[in-house]
Amino acid sequence: MKGFFTIGYRVINGVKTSLKFGLEKIQTALDNMLKATSDAKTATTDMRQLEATVEGNESTRETAESRRNASEQSRQTAETNRSREEQAREAAESVRITNENARKTAETGRSTAETARDNAEKKRATAEGTREANEQVRKDSETGRGTAEAERVASESARKSAETSRVSEEDKERLPKQNALRLKPDVPLPRI
Repeated sequence: MKGFFTIGYRVINGVKTSLKFGLEKIQTALDNMLKATSDAKTATTDMRQLEATVEGNESTRETAESRRNASEQSRQTAETNRSREEQAREAAESVRITNENARKTAETGRSTAETARDNAEKKRATAEGTREANEQVRKDSETGRGTAEAERVASESARKSAETSRVSEEDKERLPKQNALRLKPDVPLPRI
């Protein structure tokens, strides 16, 4: 359409002005309009495909959201369980502290009792030493008493022996007198 023209007018500042247009401009406008129409159809097709893709993606997104919600529910359940376990741990720790305090008190009592036992053992050892010393004194005293008894027995034996000797001597002295007295019939005998 090169070389073909059309006549028309245009209003410029309120005044009609004649114009001569080349048909090639109209052809270019027609081509541009056809291209725009084709582009619009392509865009519409693309938009419909994009809509289908978005709907497919929406289904995927809804599935992912359901999974995320399930995961969040699991996380909340796990957090609740963790919180319960922490409370149980704190209660167990409180019991452990109470038991430890009771153990410390018992250990203090045991230590006090051990100190008392140790002191009693020292007193017992001292008393045992005193008893042993007293026992030694008693043994020494018993040995002295035994020695004194032996001396007494020896003295008694010596006394008996002396008494026996004395009696024998007296008997010896008396016999001749008695014999002499027997010879005299009119003298009474002395009584012993």
